[in-house]
Amino acid sequence: GTVTVPRLRRTAEFLRYRAAMEDVANLIRTMRHRAIAQHTTYELRVDAARGVIALVETSVDARRPERVYRTIWLPAGLEISEAPPVLTTSPNGTLAAVHVVVTAPAYDHHFLILTRPSGQVELHKEPAL
Repeated sequence: GTVTVPRLRRTAEFLRYRAAMEDVANLIRTMRHRAIAQHTTYELRVDAARGVIALVETSVDARRPERVYRTIWLPAGLEISEAPPVLTTSPNGTLAAVHVVVTAPAYDHHFLILTRPSGQVELHKEPAL
């Protein structure tokens, strides 16, 4: 059978959403690895209203400014529905146990990122809550 153009477009859009969420999960993993390697604290800052997630290197030394390592802008159609405004990783690599929920309303799905104190980061795609 033939596949319609709108269906292909929707599939491509959903794959773009999935790739963006993989980027976010990988950014959290990168945050932990950089914190351990550089013996410094990193923060993942979440601006849910704007759909922006930024990885920031912080410093206890007031003379040293913060540095934004990477920023992810979620594609239109994804909404951050639940996330802490800041997730911090200390130089020993400890992460708080949190969950980040990003919804794709047009697809009746949500993505769930779970972090564990051990540093494990999991990404799940689920039907809508």
